[in-house]
Amino acid sequence: MENPADPFVHRIHVLEQAKNLYVVIVDLTQGGGCFGLAKVAEGTGKVVNADNDLTPFLRPNTNTNAFGFTAQGKLTRPSGASAHYNGVSKCHWDGEDIATLKCVDMINLK
Repeated sequence: MENPADPFVHRIHVLEQAKNLYVVIVDLTQGGGCFGLAKVAEGTGKVVNADNDLTPFLRPNTNTNAFGFTAQGKLTRPSGASAHYNGVSKCHWDGEDIATLKCVDMINLK
């Protein structure tokens, strides 16, 4: 926080890191046994989440809110073959008008 004595006046910066998360990749276009979807791969991975302004709606906004995550890990396909995945989602918006929200999302599975 820029000012821990008054968190509702200043920006709250976020940096979260997690390791050994359980990851499941599913195919949204095919039915199957994983919550009704076809499982593509599963295993463990890590993620880093960042946000430069967690609560832009609590005060007059003077900055662009940027947030997103990166993730990666080694997974196993249903056939037993190994697969590597990485993903990224980066977004920004003016903190006031949702129409200004712009995101770039990408997931790779090899």
